[in-house]
Amino acid sequence: MGRLVAMQQESVATHSDPLPADTSYGMRSRRTQWIPGLVGTPATSMRGARARRWAAMTLLTTTVMLAAPTIATASPANHLTPILNCIDVNSGSITAHFGYSNTWTNQITVPAGKTSGGGQNWFLPDPKDRGQPSQFNPGTFNDVFTVTFTSSTLEWRLSDVNGEYNSVVADANSSRCTPVPGFGFDSPWPAIVVIVGLGAAVALRRWPAARRA
Repeated sequence: MGRLVAMQQESVATHSDPLPADTSYGMRSRRTQWIPGLVGTPATSMRGARARRWAAMTLLTTTVMLAAPTIATASPANHLTPILNCIDVNSGSITAHFGYSNTWTNQITVPAGKTSGGGQNWFLPDPKDRGQPSQFNPGTFNDVFTVTFTSSTLEWRLSDVNGEYNSVVADANSSRCTPVPGFGFDSPWPAIVVIVGLGAAVALRRWPAARRA
């Protein structure tokens, strides 16, 4: 009878506390904390899972940022600029030689005759379209096209997506394509004077003989 009572007391002592007891085994034990309502899931395991999720998200974000292509931004230093190379003075008109400079790394398209919006490409006075190009390759290009005009001035306005136009004005005082020769060694005037003088001298020598005859 006494043995039966002892066994019952041992059974009650064994099942009275469902949580594991601390056991030191001669060392300081780490107490496992339990979250109410989450049976069998320790707080340390929840913190470890949360840390692993943060590490995975950080790695994914870094990978996406490294793999994403770099978006090019417009530099305010890049411009599309018209160039007046020179003029030819004709009888009653002037022929202007134009080029352009494109400092962008790609081709720029501005329709000829366009006067407003993101780009301008027109002449003043009218007509606004005088045969100028609409597509401008990167680099500097001289003597791309010519325009013959009879007005006192001719202005070409050109701009790109920056919105600010640049212009050049051609008139009778612009640089000549073929410089007018001065009175120097490279001028034809000395030779002309010499030829006229020799001709005059020969004529004067022959004139008395002609009178005697």
